[in-house]
This record gives sequence, C-alpha cells and structure tokens, in this order.
Amino acid sequence: MAIIYIAGPMTGLKDFNRDSFYLAELAIKEQGHEVRNPAYLGTDWTRYEDYIEVGLVMLRQCEAVVFLPGSERSKGAQIERQEAEKHAITDCSPLLGDVWDALNVAYIANKEGA
Repeated sequence: MAIIYIAGPMTGLKDFNRDSFYLAELAIKEQGHEVRNPAYLGTDWTRYEDYIEVGLVMLRQCEAVVFLPGSERSKGAQIERQEAEKHAITDCSPLLGDVWDALNVAYIANKEGA
C-alpha cells in the first residue's frame, strides 16, 4: 500500500474538474492505496499560489503521484510534476488504466462546460 497524491488540471474547468479527481480517488482506493486529493481543499482561496503550496505540502507526504488527463497543459500539475521529480516521488499514473477513458471523457466535458 502506498500513499498517492492526485495531480491534475483544475483552473478554468467546470467545478474545478472535481469529478475526475473523485473518480481517480475511488480507483486508487479500490487498489488498496491511501489517497491525498487536493480537490477537497475548496475553492475560496484568495491566491492561487497559496492553493498550490498546500497541494505541494500534501504531495511531499506521499510515496507516489498520479497525473490526470490534461496535466501536461496545467501550470499547477507541471509544478507538482517538478516537485515530485525533485523529491523522487514515483509517478504511478498507470494505476488509473481501468478508468483512464472515463477520466478523459470527464476532462473534455469539464473543459467544454467551463
């Protein structure tokens, strides 16, 4: 069992792409892992940088990270990727294989619904 952080795009997406984060969380938990999910942090932050910093604190407490669809185009997810590499936190995105198609559909819908 590992503690796994979920990284992915939120800014500018419908409901901050929360449904993708929650689906990923369920898939990871079903495989017996513990999850750190930044989608629970809320959206009433005054500064984007403060939200990112709290997410990075959560990430540094983890052994692994998964990246959701759209992460490659997300400023925050790229910051999280750099932090994970800096701290040798393993990318275990393949754990999302069974739900990857559903995550892609949700990301596209959330992009269009924003």
